[in-house]
Amino acid sequence: MKRELVIYGAGGLGREILSLINRDYKNEWETIGFIDDGLKEGTYVEGLPIFPKSVLVSHCYKKLAVVFGIADPKIKKKIYFEINNIENLVFPKIISKSAIIDEKALIEEGTVIADNCWVSINARIGSFCFLNVGNVIGHDVKISNFSSFMPLSSISGFVEIGECTLVGARSFILQGLKIEDNCVVGAGCSLFFSLKEGDTAITSPPHVIKTKN
Repeated sequence: MKRELVIYGAGGLGREILSLINRDYKNEWETIGFIDDGLKEGTYVEGLPIFPKSVLVSHCYKKLAVVFGIADPKIKKKIYFEINNIENLVFPKIISKSAIIDEKALIEEGTVIADNCWVSINARIGSFCFLNVGNVIGHDVKISNFSSFMPLSSISGFVEIGECTLVGARSFILQGLKIEDNCVVGAGCSLFFSLKEGDTAITSPPHVIKTKN
């Protein structure tokens, strides 16, 4: 029997995740609709209804799965802490069948991994992360909760990435670096130095344009 699932976020990413679920998990999950705070209840996206957030409570008599279709790490974290105390919600991992995940890699609940990603040996990816198409995660990389990676980014071995970090498309992070919480690595950035909490690095060669006070 298929289990019921809602996608939180009905924008482009949410619709991409719907497509992934319909393709690779069609015998396991039935997506019953979206939740999106910016859309009117009762409207439809991709043929599925927009539900109010209260649907998470009304379904508490049975397990309801929630998948985040939101790339912004801070918004994901905020919503999670608004709903995580609702009984009987589950947060499944959604991993594309085309992704290559080493058997010694560890991936926590709620993480979504899109097509053609590669996660190497002893990598650890925290909860509610998002890896967009074509990401490469090197050996022994540690990624903390809620972080998001845009298409075709590449993370070398032994990198540590803090919570709520956003890594832009086609970026590269050199081996052994430490990226602290709430950082942003801009699109196309080749990063050769570590970042402190709240830093934003852009362009190649990279430079920091904002640091948390």
